[in-house]
Amino acid sequence: MPRGSKARRRGRAGKEQAPLPGGRSRGAVGWTVLVPVLVTLVLNLPSLGLGYFWDDFYFLTSQGQGGYRNYLLPDPKTAFYRPIPQGAYFALLRLGDPSNGMLGHILNLALLAGAVALLVLFVSDLRGSRAGLFSGLIFASYGPVASLVAWVSCNQDLLAIAFVLAAFYLRHKGKDLPALACASAALLCKEPAVAALPMLVFWDRIVGRQPSRSRFHFVAYGSVFLLWVLIHPGIHLLAARGFRTGATSYVGMEHPERWGKYLLRYAMTLLNLPPWGLSVSWWSDRAN
Repeated sequence: MPRGSKARRRGRAGKEQAPLPGGRSRGAVGWTVLVPVLVTLVLNLPSLGLGYFWDDFYFLTSQGQGGYRNYLLPDPKTAFYRPIPQGAYFALLRLGDPSNGMLGHILNLALLAGAVALLVLFVSDLRGSRAGLFSGLIFASYGPVASLVAWVSCNQDLLAIAFVLAAFYLRHKGKDLPALACASAALLCKEPAVAALPMLVFWDRIVGRQPSRSRFHFVAYGSVFLLWVLIHPGIHLLAARGFRTGATSYVGMEHPERWGKYLLRYAMTLLNLPPWGLSVSWWSDRAN
């Protein structure tokens, strides 16, 4: 028997199929993705009946914007520019589910499941199927993630997460133009996605492989960043006020004496622990 033939598997038609990179079979990859996705669905099913609340009605009714179409264009008086989740997504909900909220929660859950699947595929390519499986399970069971489905307005976070993960996955696969498109879309979903751009530019060096098309990546992602800065109204408002709050509501850089406390709180949430300094009760306390 020729060497390496055991690594091959036959399809239903009898044709031999080469294993995926890293020696992984397609069946193994399927289960590696399916298990975290199923965990995601099970953990978030209770959120599907919660309905709309708070900011959901703001975007559904286009209050303050004069019409939902205005969310698609930059408004010089607003701090954010998120046309995909605030404009297109809620325009769909206005037509399909203007009052119940079930459709919004289902779509959010689908986005979360897709993000989990992308994370598993991405990490599996980097470190193998076991790492991909555990990364998906950890993310799916991460405490704050349930709020992304429970609150329809968190579609902004979900879309940004999904597009950023897709950008990294495609960039790692060498599909530069689709990766650039996903990164650009992520910027139009939520502003923190901008932090991914430098990583995407230098991705080859980060993972320790020979850089390819370095000039293209630098120019392409740099151009996307500059265009985003030029059209984003919140950036202009912040710059005009010295990056302090006021015209941009709560967005700004102030009170450096609080930064350490906030950093500690954010770090604790990564471990699914109640943030220090806040009044939080455990389920066992509530039952008494």
